[in-house]
Amino acid sequence: MPAPPSQNTPRTSIDLHQPAGLEPVSIAKSWGRELWFTGVEARGESLVQTSSGQIPLSQYLAMGRERVCNGRELLLLKILEPNPAPVLGNLYLEAHRSKHEVYVVTHVDESAWPDGIGAVRLGANQRLRHQFADDEAFRRAFLSAVRDYEAIRRAADEGTHVYPQAEIAKREAMEAFTELVSVRPGDVVNVPPWQPHSLQHGVRVVELQTPTFERLIISFAQRVLTQEHWDSDEAIMGLDLAPPAPPDVVPVAQGIEQIGRFDDIAAWRVRIGPHRSMNLDFLPHYAACICLSGSVTANGLTRHVEQACLIPHAALPLTLTNPTAEPTVCLVAGPASTTAPA
Repeated sequence: MPAPPSQNTPRTSIDLHQPAGLEPVSIAKSWGRELWFTGVEARGESLVQTSSGQIPLSQYLAMGRERVCNGRELLLLKILEPNPAPVLGNLYLEAHRSKHEVYVVTHVDESAWPDGIGAVRLGANQRLRHQFADDEAFRRAFLSAVRDYEAIRRAADEGTHVYPQAEIAKREAMEAFTELVSVRPGDVVNVPPWQPHSLQHGVRVVELQTPTFERLIISFAQRVLTQEHWDSDEAIMGLDLAPPAPPDVVPVAQGIEQIGRFDDIAAWRVRIGPHRSMNLDFLPHYAACICLSGSVTANGLTRHVEQACLIPHAALPLTLTNPTAEPTVCLVAGPASTTAPA
């Protein structure tokens, strides 16, 4: 985490009763890049737009965390933009002990997926699972396939000549233990703890996630730069092998769908007709909002496609307005609450 702003940091006058525009920081990845709208890490920090310029998100929060977040943690809002090249653009195959993630697919690169249907690797391969005597045998075989691939991957990373056919065969044998799920723009993917998952090349998504950083890397088709080892043993032995539940998209009001609800965060997709407004009075703590199509005005601040804003606690309730003659779609998320529609 970055150090808190020093006492020499110039003070900026900010009205915490107003929405704050979020300026993302671009984080390069070996598989593509991430755009962080609410990230505060040593690797990079998002910015907040103010009337007098931009300031780091950490500085904004330090001006009044209670008035901004009402004592809650700020959820993570990102865009994931994988390279369209096969294999190169595939994310880590990983699992989380406690973190929840929600993906909303915004674009499928047709140079990678000519029919416009992309994929995410999600969950265990149920057909293969049932070919084993029990789940422990399935886990052992999965782990063995991962270790076989890891050996050839590390040899390649260290400069040893590896026959491409051998690398492909080992990788495909390992990948057979998980399932590829087809996705299109607009689809929602919920990733609960302990489900193996890997967003695939050329599939761009908005991601909402629990405000914690923890992951277990099962495998990766490139050199892992962020740690020296894979976490295959712990991850595979802890995996939830049941089929992942279908996306939990539930209409809760006219124009509002709940697309995810966990212990700590909830998210809604909001559709607003031309020149219409909608009041979201069920958000008790704060709200993060990102525009998916068209334009939306959140409490007076207009956002266009892939622009986001934060509605601090002191600025609630949230009113969304479509200022255009075309329909608009946006995502709204915040801490889960028993008062919100479900």
